Amino acid sequence: MESIRIVLASPSDLKDERTLITNIINITDKRFKKQGITLDLRRWEDTPPGANSIGGQGTIDDDLEIADADIFICLYWKKIGTIIEGLDETGTEHELNIAIDSFKRNGKPDIKFFLKKTNVTEGDENYSQIMDIAKKIQPLALYKEFDSLDELKNVIEEILFAEFFKKNTESVISNDKEKTYVEADTELKLLESIASDQRIILHNKFYDVLSAKPTSKNIYLNEVFDGHEIIIEDITNFALIGDESKIITNPRYATVLTFRRCDNITLSNLFIGHTPHKGECVGAVLSFIECNNVVLNNLELFGCGTYGLDLHNSNNIVMNGCHIYECSYGGIFMESSDLFMKNSIISDCHDLAGCVLELNSSYINMKNVLITKNTTENCIFALTDSNIYGEAITICKNRYGRLGRETDGLSLNNNIQLYWYPAEINSVNSTSHEIYEEELEYISQKSRIIKSLYDNEKFSIQFEAPNMETIKEYSEHYSDNPNIQLGCG
Repeated sequence: MESIRIVLASPSDLKDERTLITNIINITDKRFKKQGITLDLRRWEDTPPGANSIGGQGTIDDDLEIADADIFICLYWKKIGTIIEGLDETGTEHELNIAIDSFKRNGKPDIKFFLKKTNVTEGDENYSQIMDIAKKIQPLALYKEFDSLDELKNVIEEILFAEFFKKNTESVISNDKEKTYVEADTELKLLESIASDQRIILHNKFYDVLSAKPTSKNIYLNEVFDGHEIIIEDITNFALIGDESKIITNPRYATVLTFRRCDNITLSNLFIGHTPHKGECVGAVLSFIECNNVVLNNLELFGCGTYGLDLHNSNNIVMNGCHIYECSYGGIFMESSDLFMKNSIISDCHDLAGCVLELNSSYINMKNVLITKNTTENCIFALTDSNIYGEAITICKNRYGRLGRETDGLSLNNNIQLYWYPAEINSVNSTSHEIYEEELEYISQKSRIIKSLYDNEKFSIQFEAPNMETIKEYSEHYSDNPNIQLGCG
């Protein structure tokens, strides 16, 4: 089983943060072990007593094995730590210096530096020393400032999943030399060649997967309302490579391709969808059920599957350079699954019955993703016990009821939000015009002003908020101000 070694270093004033990170790693480790990877956390607390030439810290160094770690997580807040006798540096800085030296020599470990900013001032005893350490590390590491445990939790989870994907992506299709290469120029040749340890090359043409009778023991036909759909089961180390080849199906209730209990699957350079691809249908385009280690590269998923990508109990799914469009329910549906989506687009899914992305007990990491020209009366993001993390996500030219939960790295512009929440605030007693202007500015930062009035030293501001979370924020903001009343509806 492959291992991801993580070293956690910090002074003693970050006990809650250390406990949080430890719990996240322990929970995530259980999930990763199912995919053949374990998380090996090293902390000074877990080091057994022992003798060393530099005392206790030397024993800790031997146990942490920082130079061989994959990730080194370092946190600072107000304390600098205790100076190690004979070394003229604290334990945390000593461990950080080992990580820096190793990174410069060997390119590892990957250093993640976190600085807690809560109640920190320049007058704090160790402020200047900690800032000197922060400046030293910034060119070499991920540098993040945080104020709350929730902020830290989100970033730590993202780091773990990113390392997990890194470990897996390069080995998704293992040992190419042992694979059989087949060129399939007909639907029958395609279907009879689907098997484990197989790579199939398609020509530039249409493949109607239901025009031939499946002959492979790994394929069976599942009956749907208006015909059949193909189910591919229990294969490993399989690749289907096209030259902009089109794989289509006609039944509107059929998923074009379903993979069940399959591992190490690659689909590349293909157009996959229903035909004709305008209108409504019930079948998805691609569905993966209880699958692991899947790479979807340069795919066009279209017309008009309920979802372009449908994932159930599937892990380590990587989507790169893909385009999902003209779906009728949503772009992606995930249940108990994880996905790394990069350099991809979801567009032109009109009058969706559901949401653009719908996640249930799932995780998605997005990088350089465009969500554009979709329409739904529901959400862009619908998350239930799920998380989305992102970098360079652009959401533009959509019409939607609500955005849903926001994520880091999100850029919004030229969207039309269909539903807003009407509310207003009113002053109860005489109030200065300056205070009125301050409240008007505060409300307008997140909501759109419908009507505002200042008269006889009292004011009223009618507005529409983008979501109930904003209304709750206003309610908390004004809860201790008896001069201002907040009303909704």
